[in-house]
Amino acid sequence: MISLNNFKINTSKNNSMDCMRDKKAFIDGFVAQKIFVELIEKFSNYTKIDSNILALKIKKNIFQQFNFKNNCFNNFSSYFQICKEFIFFYYILFITIFKSKKPKTIKTDIILFNVDCFDDIDKFKKLLNNYNHSTIITNKKLNFKNIKKSIQDEYLKENIKIDYKDDILNISYKDKDNSYKINTSINYKHDIILNRDCIENKFSLFKYGFYLLRQSLNEKFNFIKLFNLALFAYVNNFSIFKKYKSKNIIHDRIYSSCSIRNYIFKKMGGIRSACVQSHLAEASINFYNDTDLFFTFGDEHFSKSSLEELGSRIRADHPIGSLRAESYYTNSSLHFHSDKKIDILVVGVNLFNWLYFNKKQKENYYNHLELIKEISLKYSNLNIYLKHHPNNTKDPIEHEILKDSNVNYLKPELNSYSYIKNSKVIFSCSSTMVIEAYGINGRAYFINPKHDNFAFFEKNKFLKEITLSECNEIEELINKIFLDKKLIQNNSDRICLKNDIVSDRIFKKLSIF
Repeated sequence: MISLNNFKINTSKNNSMDCMRDKKAFIDGFVAQKIFVELIEKFSNYTKIDSNILALKIKKNIFQQFNFKNNCFNNFSSYFQICKEFIFFYYILFITIFKSKKPKTIKTDIILFNVDCFDDIDKFKKLLNNYNHSTIITNKKLNFKNIKKSIQDEYLKENIKIDYKDDILNISYKDKDNSYKINTSINYKHDIILNRDCIENKFSLFKYGFYLLRQSLNEKFNFIKLFNLALFAYVNNFSIFKKYKSKNIIHDRIYSSCSIRNYIFKKMGGIRSACVQSHLAEASINFYNDTDLFFTFGDEHFSKSSLEELGSRIRADHPIGSLRAESYYTNSSLHFHSDKKIDILVVGVNLFNWLYFNKKQKENYYNHLELIKEISLKYSNLNIYLKHHPNNTKDPIEHEILKDSNVNYLKPELNSYSYIKNSKVIFSCSSTMVIEAYGINGRAYFINPKHDNFAFFEKNKFLKEITLSECNEIEELINKIFLDKKLIQNNSDRICLKNDIVSDRIFKKLSIF
């Protein structure tokens, strides 16, 4: 059997997307081995899940075990880990027998998945408000007695007022008149009582667990962990859809999609799974996702193509604009917008897996900061601010590059969208706020030195129209704005639809059967 330890990304390659293509080819080949094919077929027979759906889930489970920073797969196949997963396999089986019960079926118009904090619910509030009844499945338990602990954004913490009782969610704000009364059932996913009918052939699956153990010990590879993730996805989602019957499910963040969830949903009478684009279609989040409908920022098909190239199943895409920008910017109060007058707003990005694809990718990122520094020194009369995300961790290399520049820092915990209105132009390495600005005023550009940021921009040809690569290109733009006093305002539906009726566009599309 091929060992996961055999694979490392060839970081000397110039094109970071080629590195990811190599990674996909390795995972595809790994799961195509005879032993994996046999295990998937057996599991498929016992659970009645299509083997192709299982293979997609297994591939994603393997992909998520890769540590990009260390350029290797995590070691999850020690004897201790194999035995621990073996126990967990039977724990899942037993709780479906002894702790489950048949629930009362509830008809609901739409189910929202992958809610990590109340901010996610707030983002979908206008959409949910269109339905007579909705259901929300959270990844973390929300404490409505002290809801601020379940809110990340500082603006929301200060201004939102929430009351949730008897499946009625009331949302209002201190700084504006908008209010929403949403009929919704909010459930923590681990509080869903598992349905005893989810596994028909329990005895065969019981024996299969020992077979998995034997194969894991023989091959010194933890098959059980990968199939446990698939098994829990199956029984949990089966139980959810047994209780809540809906024609549509929707979730935020494509990398949180689940092929087994979508398969079970459709098998139990569902019509359509959908996902809202929240990030650029960059390579580290494109692997092995699954959704029927992908709501994109702009009227383009490059994002869909990028996802499909790295193993994702996307049946169709449809442009809507930015749901987050609609929630924060379009529907904001006057008090939301910062009074700070900013000439150049540089929007930071979280240094995630994409930074470690290859040497060129990392060089590209820090070269973009060098360009920002150079511009700040040449145009010292301009006030230039860098705004990081609230969950950003301090980067000593960034600090070293910018320490002698004229770049100032904004508080990361404040809402980034509050600075758009009074910023004359926005720059970023790869933040979606550049795209989202084209649904507002269009004064935003990506900084991509030498066009080396393949992980983000290789596919989407339209984004090259709003990308600056060399210092002289940035200077030319700055001269137009600040010396020639030309008001540059480029709105392009190919990049992002206007962020005014995003929720209405989603509702209209999901209402078509």
